[in-house]
Amino acid sequence: YVSWTILALNIAVLGLAGIFVNKTLWKQDAPFIMELPIYHQPDVRTILIVIWSRLLAFVRKAGTIILAVSVLIWVVSYFPAGVIEESWLASFGRLIEPIGIPLGLDWKMITALLTGLVAKETVVATLGVLYSVGEEGLVAVLPTIMNQASAAAFLVVMMLFIPCVATMAVLRKEMNSNRWFYATIVLTLIISYLGGMAAYQLVRYLG
Repeated sequence: YVSWTILALNIAVLGLAGIFVNKTLWKQDAPFIMELPIYHQPDVRTILIVIWSRLLAFVRKAGTIILAVSVLIWVVSYFPAGVIEESWLASFGRLIEPIGIPLGLDWKMITALLTGLVAKETVVATLGVLYSVGEEGLVAVLPTIMNQASAAAFLVVMMLFIPCVATMAVLRKEMNSNRWFYATIVLTLIISYLGGMAAYQLVRYLG
């Protein structure tokens, strides 16, 4: 039920944000009405070919990005002392750790969320590097360092956070306006942070 709740929350926030923008910020009338083409029943073979090609493209792209980010995280978490708690990444993480206090998250969790700016798929890989465990080990470790409230906050923030740099690039191109682009980024950050705080407090209240 957790995944369905997260999905429903995502849809609700998207709808509310759209209504807010249309009612308060973006009050321009549509210059024309686009005529939609006639719908046809899709060909199953064509659908399968498109799905397969896009799936392969995603796996190649995601794999490359995850590998690159994992290597980078390992480097900055190893140097200069060879110990993660004394690394460059730890210094940066502790600097921004106060941001995670209202969410119940430590510096490692906040750092993992930030790597999600590159691609959401890198968050799990980053956690694996920071805690020096694989996927199965991470499943065993996370319950010992997170409670239900902080886990809920983490999921909500990751869901509402800026998807990735590729999405930001598309937004910038489509909007063709620095004002609206940066406003969208700031609004997304605020919504994700407030959503995480609300989830943290709600789960704590419910016990």
